[in-house]
Amino acid sequence: MSKTPTHHPIEWTAIDSTARAEWDYSVPTLVKALEDENACHAAAESLGNLGADAKDAVPALIKALTMTAEVDCGQEEDDAEMDQAEAEEWEAGFHRLVAEALGKIGPDACEAVPALIGLLADEDDDIRRTAAGSLGAIGPGAAQAATDLLRVLDDDCVRCWASIALGEIGARGAIPDLITVLRDESRPGRDGAIWALGRLGAEAKEAVPDLIHALRDDDEQIRATAAEALGRMGAEAEHAVPALIEALDDLASMEVCENSVKALAEIVTAAPQATLSLLLNVVLGDKDRIVQHFAVQALCGIGSLAVEALGEALVDAKYKVRFRSARTLGQMGPVAKAVVPALIRMLSGDTDDIGPSAYALGRIGPAASEAIPILVGFLGHENWRVRAACTDALGGIGVETETVVERLSETLNDEDHRVSELAEESLKKIRVNAATIA
Repeated sequence: MSKTPTHHPIEWTAIDSTARAEWDYSVPTLVKALEDENACHAAAESLGNLGADAKDAVPALIKALTMTAEVDCGQEEDDAEMDQAEAEEWEAGFHRLVAEALGKIGPDACEAVPALIGLLADEDDDIRRTAAGSLGAIGPGAAQAATDLLRVLDDDCVRCWASIALGEIGARGAIPDLITVLRDESRPGRDGAIWALGRLGAEAKEAVPDLIHALRDDDEQIRATAAEALGRMGAEAEHAVPALIEALDDLASMEVCENSVKALAEIVTAAPQATLSLLLNVVLGDKDRIVQHFAVQALCGIGSLAVEALGEALVDAKYKVRFRSARTLGQMGPVAKAVVPALIRMLSGDTDDIGPSAYALGRIGPAASEAIPILVGFLGHENWRVRAACTDALGGIGVETETVVERLSETLNDEDHRVSELAEESLKKIRVNAATIA
């Protein structure tokens, strides 16, 4: 390799995409710099930061993986040993950056697959990990690497990245091996295997029992990744629904809860009947409010079936069930418009039912406009909570009529400041909505 002249016009530091406009970091310039031992590290990193835009550099990057540092053999033994160690460190760092750059270029770097496969046998742990990661980033175009990636699943340093790569390239034949990695709790890399199984989706359905077991793992990351993987399997993970609902109670980890909600939403889309009753038990039961919130999110994925079931619960003998049904329908928003008639009937029931029903109608929005007359009628109710709920609901529905504006304007003088403040907010919402429509 040649050395960079002191008058070189470019300061050789790695760039990100925002720096491209300021310097001549064009691909041809960076490719040339790969041959300069003082600039090659930064050039490789910069090419990686350019991503797919650097695809024309792939042949040069492949060639760069064969570059070695030169050692002056005419030195004293101690100096030569030191130089040899430095040269090996220099070489390993450069090759790692080159392999990483190829991965960042992605599918357009598929011609580099044989060279990256060769790096899986490198003595340097970081190089092996990077090579596996880059093969995964190339994706299905790296399918020929499957056998070699399976071989390095025995390598503790690489197992996680090799597992992920097998998932990325779509190696269906690796499913039994990935399940084996998942089951081995004594070694690292289980989260990578779980992620890969999820990436393979429904074709990895034989892993569902093991993924259900992983939802109860001591490791938070394992639990979160298992929930995500089950969601990717859709209807094939139907049997995981009870365990995923149980995972909603994992309040120590919001990631586990959120991934479980997403998984339930994916599964219920494909198999709604199997999930609906279990989610309703959570929403209408005595679970923690945060857990119920997550369950409501999952119910939104079911749509009309959930709305119908919740609508039926509006006439339940227990106030708690009616209250939670109405609140849940409100949280579902416009999706719940089909139950507006049932919610209007609920307004005519017990006084305690008016608040939750009005809440739901307001959150459904303009589609609940047929409830306006009865809501307006309650603005003079003796109970301030009823007046407040109906005032807020009228703002949520947001439909401007002469009667609504007149009555809300009168409510600005309500004897309870909480009601008058809500009236002011509702009038603002209605005006904004009217201006938007206009």
